[in-house]
Amino acid sequence: MESLTKKKKNMTDEEAQVLLSELLDRSYFKDGQRVLAPGAVRELAKKFKMSERNIRRRWAQALLSRKELGFYTCSSQKKSNSGRPILYNREDLQEAMEDIPAFERGNLRSLAKRLGVSVKVVWLMKMEERVIHPHTNSIKPFLTDEHKLHRLAYAADHIKTDDGEPKWDGMYNEIHVDEKWFFISRETQRVYLTQNEKDSEEFPYRTCKSKRFMIKVMFLCAVARPRFNDNGECTFDGMIGCWPFTQRTQAVRGSRNRPAGTWETKNIAVTKEAYIDFIVNKVIPAVIAKWPRDRSCRMIKCRKYHAQMSIDDRRRE
Repeated sequence: MESLTKKKKNMTDEEAQVLLSELLDRSYFKDGQRVLAPGAVRELAKKFKMSERNIRRRWAQALLSRKELGFYTCSSQKKSNSGRPILYNREDLQEAMEDIPAFERGNLRSLAKRLGVSVKVVWLMKMEERVIHPHTNSIKPFLTDEHKLHRLAYAADHIKTDDGEPKWDGMYNEIHVDEKWFFISRETQRVYLTQNEKDSEEFPYRTCKSKRFMIKVMFLCAVARPRFNDNGECTFDGMIGCWPFTQRTQAVRGSRNRPAGTWETKNIAVTKEAYIDFIVNKVIPAVIAKWPRDRSCRMIKCRKYHAQMSIDDRRRE
């Protein structure tokens, strides 16, 4: 990646000698003195991407060296330690960075504060000098040997051997069942109003006892792998269903918010009995209704409980 501040590099001694050769080729003797041909300065300035003043200065330097030393020469005249001195040694800063904990160098400002330098110095080290690099660190699961063994056994269970060659199972007969939490309402919600609603100031008004403890609802989701025919058309999207753990009840007492007997949606405590009830009365009937009727995939496998069942048997019941 190129630097954000584009600066022209200083001319090296080799480039200066090439420029001198071009100048000598475009010069001639007049009254015992070597002069440049008309238009030579403008042509070389475009070729070397330099100013005409710089070209003339190089030519004057070459004429002076011929007069004093007896031969033409041209150098960059750039000292090895020229330029603005570096106040902070980059190697020392990198060693100091390695001693700083990771949670204290999450941004340039906090890193500069711990190093005792300005934010500009850290920015230069990142953007121009490329001695420090950003890194995204994602948390990983802590796997024990028992967990690794279970994962290996699960992978080995999906390897099928056909004609002596091991192949990975397509997992078309598996249904993945899992839970997911969702907030019942967002803290900030964007809505679009008409001009009449805006003028009348009839904005949607939402209330909550505490924004720190927003009500959440658990959903039970069941999905499978989608299927396509030979023409690439989707014959089964794999979406079995999504069911919230809620129930409709009537308010026992009246309040300033609603009278007694009003139907309300309440959360259900997700116990073992409630979970089994959802599996038997919601998930399995949805699977029977939506599962493809292909005879080659009548048997399904529930990953959550590692149990197999036949759709035909369930349909007979």
